[in-house]
Amino acid sequence: MTIPMFLGWLILHFADDIFDVLVALTLIGIACGIVEGPIFMYIAEISETRFRSALLSTANTAAIVGSFFIVLVGSLVYWRILVLTYAVLSIVSIFVICLVPESPYWLASKAKFEEAKDALSWLRGWATHSNVMEEFCMLGEAFQSTSNSKTDFKLRSIFLIHNIRNSVKPFLQKSFCMPFMLTTFLFFIHAFNGTSILVYSVVIFKNINTPIDSYAASVIMGLFNVIGTVLSIIVIPWIGKRKVCFMTTIIPSISLLLASIYILLYNEGHVADKNLTWIPVNMLFLTILFIAGFNTVPWIFIGEVFPATLRSTGSGIVIALFYTFSWAINIEYLYMVKEINFFGSFLFFSVINFIGCIVLFILLPETEGKSLEKIQSYFSDNTNIKQSQNNEICGHVDDVDFM
Repeated sequence: MTIPMFLGWLILHFADDIFDVLVALTLIGIACGIVEGPIFMYIAEISETRFRSALLSTANTAAIVGSFFIVLVGSLVYWRILVLTYAVLSIVSIFVICLVPESPYWLASKAKFEEAKDALSWLRGWATHSNVMEEFCMLGEAFQSTSNSKTDFKLRSIFLIHNIRNSVKPFLQKSFCMPFMLTTFLFFIHAFNGTSILVYSVVIFKNINTPIDSYAASVIMGLFNVIGTVLSIIVIPWIGKRKVCFMTTIIPSISLLLASIYILLYNEGHVADKNLTWIPVNMLFLTILFIAGFNTVPWIFIGEVFPATLRSTGSGIVIALFYTFSWAINIEYLYMVKEINFFGSFLFFSVINFIGCIVLFILLPETEGKSLEKIQSYFSDNTNIKQSQNNEICGHVDDVDFM
Protein backbone atom coordinates (compact mmCIF):
# COMPACT_ATOMS: atom_id res chain seq x y z
CA MET A 1 0.00 0.00 0.00
CA THR A 2 3.01 2.31 0.16
CA ILE A 3 3.00 2.65 -3.64
CA PRO A 4 -0.65 3.89 -3.88
CA MET A 5 0.12 6.19 -0.96
CA PHE A 6 3.19 7.56 -2.77
CA LEU A 7 1.14 8.10 -5.93
CA GLY A 8 -1.54 9.86 -3.90
CA TRP A 9 0.92 12.31 -2.34
CA LEU A 10 2.57 12.87 -5.73
CA ILE A 11 -0.77 13.61 -7.43
CA LEU A 12 -1.67 15.98 -4.59
CA HIS A 13 1.66 17.79 -5.00
CA PHE A 14 1.00 18.45 -8.70
CA ALA A 15 -2.78 18.93 -8.33
CA ASP A 16 -4.28 21.69 -10.50
CA ASP A 17 -7.99 21.22 -9.82
CA ILE A 18 -10.44 19.65 -7.38
CA PHE A 19 -10.60 16.40 -9.36
CA ASP A 20 -6.86 15.83 -8.84
CA VAL A 21 -7.26 16.52 -5.13
CA LEU A 22 -10.14 14.04 -4.81
CA VAL A 23 -8.21 11.32 -6.68
CA ALA A 24 -5.17 11.89 -4.47
CA LEU A 25 -7.16 11.82 -1.23
CA THR A 26 -8.99 8.68 -2.38
CA LEU A 27 -5.71 6.85 -2.99
CA ILE A 28 -4.23 8.01 0.32
CA GLY A 29 -7.41 7.18 2.23
CA ILE A 30 -7.73 3.67 0.78
CA ALA A 31 -4.04 2.94 1.40
CA CYS A 32 -4.20 4.17 5.00
CA GLY A 33 -7.40 2.26 5.69
CA ILE A 34 -6.04 -1.02 4.34
CA VAL A 35 -2.67 -0.82 6.05
CA GLU A 36 -3.84 0.35 9.48
CA GLY A 37 -5.28 -2.96 10.69
CA PRO A 38 -2.30 -5.12 9.66
CA ILE A 39 0.09 -2.71 11.42
CA PHE A 40 -1.51 -3.29 14.82
CA MET A 41 -1.96 -7.01 14.15
CA TYR A 42 1.71 -7.37 13.23
CA ILE A 43 2.91 -5.49 16.31
CA ALA A 44 0.66 -7.56 18.59
CA GLU A 45 1.89 -10.83 17.08
CA ILE A 46 5.63 -10.09 17.20
CA SER A 47 5.78 -8.38 20.61
CA GLU A 48 6.69 -9.98 23.89
CA THR A 49 3.81 -9.81 26.37
CA ARG A 50 5.56 -7.28 28.65
CA PHE A 51 6.25 -4.88 25.76
CA ARG A 52 3.08 -5.36 23.70
CA SER A 53 1.02 -2.43 25.01
CA ALA A 54 3.94 -0.01 24.82
CA LEU A 55 4.76 -0.99 21.24
CA LEU A 56 1.11 -0.83 20.14
CA SER A 57 0.81 2.57 21.81
CA THR A 58 3.90 3.70 19.92
CA ALA A 59 2.18 2.98 16.60
CA ASN A 60 -0.78 5.15 17.57
CA THR A 61 1.59 7.83 18.87
CA ALA A 62 3.39 7.91 15.53
CA ALA A 63 0.08 8.66 13.78
CA ILE A 64 -0.75 11.44 16.27
CA VAL A 65 2.73 12.97 15.98
CA GLY A 66 2.44 12.81 12.19
CA SER A 67 -0.86 14.71 12.31
CA PHE A 68 0.65 17.32 14.64
CA PHE A 69 3.66 17.57 12.32
CA ILE A 70 1.33 18.41 9.43
CA VAL A 71 -0.38 21.16 11.43
CA LEU A 72 2.89 22.61 12.73
CA VAL A 73 5.02 22.43 9.57
CA GLY A 74 2.04 23.29 7.37
CA SER A 75 1.93 26.70 9.04
CA LEU A 76 5.60 27.30 8.19
CA VAL A 77 6.10 26.00 4.63
CA TYR A 78 4.15 25.93 1.39
CA TRP A 79 1.70 23.02 1.43
CA ARG A 80 3.06 21.47 -1.78
CA ILE A 81 6.49 21.14 -0.15
CA LEU A 82 4.90 19.42 2.85
CA VAL A 83 3.04 16.99 0.58
CA LEU A 84 6.26 16.19 -1.31
CA THR A 85 7.94 15.38 2.02
CA TYR A 86 5.29 12.76 2.72
CA ALA A 87 5.76 11.30 -0.77
CA VAL A 88 9.47 10.83 -0.04
CA LEU A 89 8.68 9.22 3.33
CA SER A 90 6.39 6.74 1.55
CA ILE A 91 9.29 5.60 -0.64
CA VAL A 92 11.60 5.31 2.37
CA SER A 93 9.04 3.11 4.14
CA ILE A 94 9.15 0.58 1.28
CA PHE A 95 12.84 -0.12 1.93
CA VAL A 96 12.36 -0.17 5.72
CA ILE A 97 9.53 -2.73 5.47
CA CYS A 98 11.79 -5.02 3.41
CA LEU A 99 14.15 -5.28 6.40
CA VAL A 100 11.63 -6.82 8.82
CA PRO A 101 10.51 -10.47 8.77
CA GLU A 102 6.98 -11.80 8.38
CA SER A 103 4.94 -12.46 11.54
CA PRO A 104 5.80 -15.83 13.15
CA TYR A 105 2.06 -16.36 13.77
CA TRP A 106 1.32 -15.95 10.07
CA LEU A 107 4.20 -18.21 9.05
CA ALA A 108 3.03 -20.91 11.47
CA SER A 109 -0.51 -20.66 10.10
CA LYS A 110 0.94 -21.45 6.66
CA ALA A 111 2.89 -24.44 8.06
CA LYS A 112 6.20 -22.61 7.47
CA PHE A 113 7.59 -23.62 10.85
CA GLU A 114 11.30 -23.24 10.08
CA GLU A 115 10.71 -19.74 8.73
CA ALA A 116 8.59 -18.98 11.79
CA LYS A 117 11.47 -19.99 14.08
CA ASP A 118 13.91 -17.90 12.04
CA ALA A 119 11.59 -14.87 12.21
CA LEU A 120 11.06 -15.27 15.96
CA SER A 121 14.81 -15.58 16.53
CA TRP A 122 15.42 -12.40 14.50
CA LEU A 123 12.72 -10.49 16.37
CA ARG A 124 14.19 -11.44 19.74
CA GLY A 125 17.53 -9.89 18.91
CA TRP A 126 19.09 -12.42 16.55
CA ALA A 127 18.70 -15.15 19.18
CA THR A 128 19.31 -18.83 18.48
CA HIS A 129 16.46 -21.29 17.97
CA SER A 130 17.08 -22.79 21.41
CA ASN A 131 16.62 -19.37 23.03
CA VAL A 132 13.15 -18.92 21.55
CA MET A 133 11.95 -22.53 21.69
CA GLU A 134 9.75 -21.95 24.75
CA GLU A 135 7.97 -19.03 23.10
CA PHE A 136 7.77 -20.95 19.83
CA CYS A 137 5.98 -23.82 21.56
CA MET A 138 3.44 -21.37 22.98
CA LEU A 139 2.93 -20.01 19.48
CA GLY A 140 2.43 -23.54 18.20
CA GLU A 141 -0.10 -24.28 20.94
CA ALA A 142 -2.10 -21.19 20.04
CA PHE A 143 -2.01 -22.09 16.35
CA GLN A 144 -3.13 -25.66 17.02
CA SER A 145 -6.03 -24.56 19.26
CA THR A 146 -7.38 -22.18 16.63
CA SER A 147 -6.96 -24.83 13.95
CA ASN A 148 -8.76 -27.45 16.03
CA SER A 149 -11.65 -25.07 16.65
CA LYS A 150 -12.15 -24.89 12.89
CA THR A 151 -12.37 -21.14 12.82
CA ASP A 152 -10.24 -20.77 9.73
CA PHE A 153 -11.82 -18.40 7.26
CA LYS A 154 -11.15 -18.34 3.54
CA LEU A 155 -12.65 -15.50 1.57
CA ARG A 156 -13.15 -17.56 -1.56
CA SER A 157 -15.35 -20.10 0.24
CA ILE A 158 -18.06 -17.55 0.97
CA PHE A 159 -18.85 -17.33 -2.75
CA LEU A 160 -19.81 -21.01 -2.85
CA ILE A 161 -23.46 -21.42 -1.88
CA HIS A 162 -22.98 -24.72 -0.07
CA ASN A 163 -20.13 -23.23 1.99
CA ILE A 164 -21.93 -20.10 3.16
CA ARG A 165 -22.99 -21.68 6.44
CA ASN A 166 -19.48 -22.93 7.20
CA SER A 167 -18.02 -19.56 6.24
CA VAL A 168 -20.33 -17.58 8.52
CA LYS A 169 -20.19 -19.99 11.47
CA PRO A 170 -16.81 -18.79 12.85
CA PHE A 171 -18.17 -15.25 13.07
CA LEU A 172 -21.07 -16.42 15.25
CA GLN A 173 -18.87 -18.09 17.85
CA LYS A 174 -18.25 -16.46 21.22
CA SER A 175 -14.51 -16.24 20.59
CA PHE A 176 -15.25 -13.76 17.79
CA CYS A 177 -18.51 -12.09 18.90
CA MET A 178 -17.31 -10.97 22.35
CA PRO A 179 -14.10 -9.30 21.08
CA PHE A 180 -16.02 -7.83 18.15
CA MET A 181 -18.65 -6.18 20.37
CA LEU A 182 -16.09 -4.86 22.86
CA THR A 183 -13.74 -3.43 20.25
CA THR A 184 -16.64 -1.90 18.32
CA PHE A 185 -17.87 -0.22 21.52
CA LEU A 186 -14.35 1.03 22.30
CA PHE A 187 -14.06 2.56 18.84
CA PHE A 188 -17.57 4.02 19.14
CA ILE A 189 -16.49 5.87 22.29
CA HIS A 190 -13.26 6.84 20.49
CA ALA A 191 -15.27 8.50 17.73
CA PHE A 192 -17.92 10.17 19.92
CA ASN A 193 -15.94 11.11 23.05
CA GLY A 194 -15.07 14.59 21.83
CA THR A 195 -12.32 13.98 19.29
CA SER A 196 -14.27 16.21 16.89
CA ILE A 197 -13.34 19.14 19.14
CA LEU A 198 -9.79 18.72 17.85
CA VAL A 199 -10.98 18.69 14.24
CA TYR A 200 -13.01 21.89 14.63
CA SER A 201 -10.84 23.53 17.30
CA VAL A 202 -10.31 26.78 15.37
CA VAL A 203 -14.06 27.21 14.81
CA ILE A 204 -14.80 26.39 18.45
CA PHE A 205 -12.25 28.80 19.92
CA LYS A 206 -13.46 31.59 17.64
CA ASN A 207 -17.02 31.18 18.92
CA ILE A 208 -16.52 30.79 22.68
CA ASN A 209 -14.66 34.08 23.21
CA THR A 210 -11.28 32.65 24.21
CA PRO A 211 -8.58 35.01 25.56
CA ILE A 212 -5.96 33.70 23.09
CA ASP A 213 -5.76 33.48 19.31
CA SER A 214 -7.89 30.61 18.01
CA TYR A 215 -5.12 29.28 15.74
CA ALA A 216 -2.58 29.34 18.58
CA ALA A 217 -5.09 27.56 20.81
CA SER A 218 -5.59 24.95 18.09
CA VAL A 219 -1.85 24.24 17.91
CA ILE A 220 -1.64 24.01 21.71
CA MET A 221 -4.56 21.59 21.70
CA GLY A 222 -2.74 19.46 19.12
CA LEU A 223 0.29 19.46 21.41
CA PHE A 224 -1.88 18.28 24.32
CA ASN A 225 -3.11 15.49 22.06
CA VAL A 226 0.48 14.38 21.46
CA ILE A 227 1.34 14.61 25.17
CA GLY A 228 -1.70 12.56 26.16
CA THR A 229 -0.85 9.87 23.64
CA VAL A 230 2.79 9.70 24.77
CA LEU A 231 1.75 9.52 28.43
CA SER A 232 -0.46 6.53 27.59
CA ILE A 233 2.66 4.60 26.53
CA ILE A 234 4.03 5.06 30.05
CA VAL A 235 0.83 4.71 32.06
CA ILE A 236 -0.88 1.70 30.43
CA PRO A 237 1.89 -0.85 31.22
CA TRP A 238 2.04 0.60 34.74
CA ILE A 239 -1.62 0.58 35.83
CA GLY A 240 -3.37 -1.40 33.06
CA LYS A 241 -6.01 -0.60 30.46
CA ARG A 242 -9.08 -0.77 32.74
CA LYS A 243 -7.91 2.01 35.05
CA VAL A 244 -6.76 4.09 32.09
CA CYS A 245 -10.20 3.72 30.47
CA PHE A 246 -11.88 4.74 33.72
CA MET A 247 -9.75 7.88 34.18
CA THR A 248 -9.83 8.90 30.52
CA THR A 249 -13.61 8.76 30.33
CA ILE A 250 -14.71 10.14 33.72
CA ILE A 251 -12.36 13.17 33.68
CA PRO A 252 -13.36 14.29 30.14
CA SER A 253 -16.99 13.75 31.15
CA ILE A 254 -16.57 16.18 34.06
CA SER A 255 -14.48 18.73 32.14
CA LEU A 256 -16.90 18.78 29.20
CA LEU A 257 -19.81 19.18 31.61
CA LEU A 258 -18.10 22.21 33.19
CA ALA A 259 -17.34 23.65 29.74
CA SER A 260 -20.97 23.22 28.68
CA ILE A 261 -22.20 24.94 31.87
CA TYR A 262 -19.84 27.86 31.20
CA ILE A 263 -21.11 28.18 27.61
CA LEU A 264 -24.70 28.18 28.87
CA LEU A 265 -23.97 30.92 31.42
CA TYR A 266 -21.99 32.91 28.84
CA ASN A 267 -24.84 32.76 26.33
CA GLU A 268 -27.26 33.94 29.03
CA GLY A 269 -25.02 36.93 29.78
CA HIS A 270 -24.00 35.79 33.27
CA VAL A 271 -20.23 35.85 32.62
CA ALA A 272 -18.70 39.32 33.04
CA ASP A 273 -15.25 38.56 34.45
CA LYS A 274 -12.72 38.21 31.62
CA ASN A 275 -10.59 35.87 33.75
CA LEU A 276 -13.39 33.32 33.58
CA THR A 277 -12.92 33.01 29.81
CA TRP A 278 -9.98 30.72 30.56
CA ILE A 279 -12.36 28.12 32.01
CA PRO A 280 -13.59 26.60 28.71
CA VAL A 281 -10.09 26.78 27.21
CA ASN A 282 -8.53 24.88 30.10
CA MET A 283 -11.42 22.40 30.22
CA LEU A 284 -11.03 21.64 26.50
CA PHE A 285 -7.25 21.26 26.83
CA LEU A 286 -7.83 18.85 29.74
CA THR A 287 -10.42 16.96 27.71
CA ILE A 288 -8.09 16.46 24.75
CA LEU A 289 -5.22 15.42 27.04
CA PHE A 290 -7.26 12.60 28.57
CA ILE A 291 -9.24 11.41 25.54
CA ALA A 292 -5.91 11.12 23.71
CA GLY A 293 -4.99 8.54 26.35
CA PHE A 294 -8.27 6.71 25.88
CA ASN A 295 -7.99 6.72 22.09
CA THR A 296 -4.83 4.63 22.36
CA VAL A 297 -6.64 1.74 24.09
CA PRO A 298 -8.88 0.55 21.21
CA TRP A 299 -5.88 0.29 18.89
CA ILE A 300 -4.04 -1.86 21.44
CA PHE A 301 -7.11 -3.95 22.18
CA ILE A 302 -7.85 -4.74 18.53
CA GLY A 303 -4.47 -6.41 18.12
CA GLU A 304 -4.94 -8.65 21.16
CA VAL A 305 -8.44 -10.08 21.35
CA PHE A 306 -9.42 -11.71 18.05
CA PRO A 307 -8.60 -15.38 17.31
CA ALA A 308 -5.46 -15.72 15.21
CA THR A 309 -7.31 -17.07 12.16
CA LEU A 310 -9.93 -14.28 12.24
CA ARG A 311 -7.72 -11.43 13.41
CA SER A 312 -7.32 -9.75 10.03
CA THR A 313 -11.01 -10.01 9.15
CA GLY A 314 -12.24 -8.92 12.57
CA SER A 315 -9.90 -5.96 12.86
CA GLY A 316 -10.71 -4.88 9.30
CA ILE A 317 -14.45 -4.82 9.99
CA VAL A 318 -14.05 -2.92 13.27
CA ILE A 319 -11.70 -0.34 11.75
CA ALA A 320 -14.15 0.18 8.88
CA LEU A 321 -16.91 0.78 11.44
CA PHE A 322 -14.68 3.21 13.34
CA TYR A 323 -14.05 5.31 10.25
CA THR A 324 -17.79 5.24 9.56
CA PHE A 325 -18.44 6.54 13.09
CA SER A 326 -15.76 9.22 12.70
CA TRP A 327 -17.08 10.28 9.31
CA ALA A 328 -20.60 10.56 10.71
CA ILE A 329 -19.70 12.71 13.73
CA ASN A 330 -17.30 14.95 11.79
CA ILE A 331 -19.90 15.54 9.08
CA GLU A 332 -22.74 16.15 11.54
CA TYR A 333 -20.85 18.12 14.21
CA LEU A 334 -21.38 21.58 12.73
CA TYR A 335 -25.06 20.76 12.15
CA MET A 336 -25.24 19.64 15.77
CA VAL A 337 -23.74 22.94 16.91
CA LYS A 338 -26.23 24.84 14.76
CA GLU A 339 -29.16 23.02 16.39
CA ILE A 340 -28.07 22.70 20.04
CA ASN A 341 -25.16 25.18 20.31
CA PHE A 342 -21.72 24.38 21.74
CA PHE A 343 -23.40 23.89 25.11
CA GLY A 344 -25.42 20.97 23.76
CA SER A 345 -22.53 19.44 21.82
CA PHE A 346 -20.20 19.48 24.83
CA LEU A 347 -22.96 18.02 27.00
CA PHE A 348 -23.50 15.26 24.41
CA PHE A 349 -19.80 14.33 24.49
CA SER A 350 -19.87 14.43 28.30
CA VAL A 351 -22.74 11.94 28.42
CA ILE A 352 -21.03 9.63 25.90
CA ASN A 353 -17.88 9.57 28.06
CA PHE A 354 -19.91 8.84 31.18
CA ILE A 355 -21.75 5.96 29.49
CA GLY A 356 -18.43 4.62 28.20
CA CYS A 357 -16.97 4.77 31.71
CA ILE A 358 -19.82 2.73 33.21
CA VAL A 359 -20.02 0.11 30.44
CA LEU A 360 -16.27 -0.45 30.19
CA PHE A 361 -15.88 -0.62 33.97
CA ILE A 362 -18.36 -3.52 33.96
CA LEU A 363 -17.40 -5.37 30.77
CA LEU A 364 -13.77 -4.64 29.87
CA PRO A 365 -11.32 -7.34 31.02
CA GLU A 366 -7.76 -6.45 31.94
CA THR A 367 -5.51 -7.78 29.18
CA GLU A 368 -2.36 -5.96 30.22
CA GLY A 369 0.53 -8.34 30.86
CA LYS A 370 -1.42 -11.36 29.55
CA SER A 371 -0.31 -13.49 26.62
CA LEU A 372 -2.39 -13.56 23.45
CA GLU A 373 -3.19 -17.20 24.21
CA LYS A 374 -4.66 -16.36 27.64
CA ILE A 375 -6.67 -13.47 26.24
CA GLN A 376 -8.16 -15.57 23.45
CA SER A 377 -8.90 -18.38 25.93
CA TYR A 378 -10.82 -15.92 28.10
CA PHE A 379 -13.05 -14.83 25.24
CA SER A 380 -13.63 -18.37 23.98
CA ASP A 381 -14.62 -20.10 27.24
CA ASN A 382 -14.87 -17.37 29.91
CA THR A 383 -11.78 -18.70 31.68
CA ASN A 384 -10.60 -16.25 34.32
CA ILE A 385 -8.03 -14.16 32.49
CA LYS A 386 -5.94 -13.93 35.66
CA GLN A 387 -5.80 -17.70 36.06
CA SER A 388 -2.34 -19.09 35.45
CA GLN A 389 -1.91 -21.96 33.07
CA ASN A 390 -1.16 -25.23 34.85
CA ASN A 391 -0.21 -27.16 31.74
CA GLU A 392 3.31 -27.36 30.49
CA ILE A 393 3.97 -24.84 27.75
CA CYS A 394 4.55 -27.46 25.09
CA GLY A 395 2.17 -30.01 26.52
CA HIS A 396 -0.52 -29.68 23.85
CA VAL A 397 1.62 -29.49 20.76
CA ASP A 398 3.27 -32.89 20.83
CA ASP A 399 1.24 -34.14 17.90
CA VAL A 400 2.21 -31.24 15.66
CA ASP A 401 5.70 -31.10 14.22
CA PHE A 402 7.07 -27.58 14.69
CA MET A 403 10.71 -28.54 14.39
